[in-house]
Amino acid sequence: DHKKLLDYGFKQFKNIKLAESGEYILSLDVINGKKSSILCTNFHNLDVTLPINNINISASYEATRLLPAPVRQGDLVGKIIFKNNNEEIASLNLYALESVKEIKYKKSFFERIFSNGKN
Repeated sequence: DHKKLLDYGFKQFKNIKLAESGEYILSLDVINGKKSSILCTNFHNLDVTLPINNINISASYEATRLLPAPVRQGDLVGKIIFKNNNEEIASLNLYALESVKEIKYKKSFFERIFSNGKN
């Protein structure tokens, strides 16, 4: 009888693969960088187990609207949030796939005005 009970329990749930490593690739804008945007992705797989009678999965991402340079390859830059019926069930970190160096500006317009003509 315990086998029937276990079989019944297992039939009530389903394993769902939410993400494979590298499946999600997003472009994010960079400010003050030598490039205006970078690509980012997830480095890990993600699986969940949910009741089979109530599966309605959605995904969205959270990230800084404008990433400040410098950005190094592998930096954590955001996350993907998975919801089932509007309830958060898991999240997955997003990492920069490339580096962006910061633009180094010379003195600003105002610094030049107030420096008494020196440089």
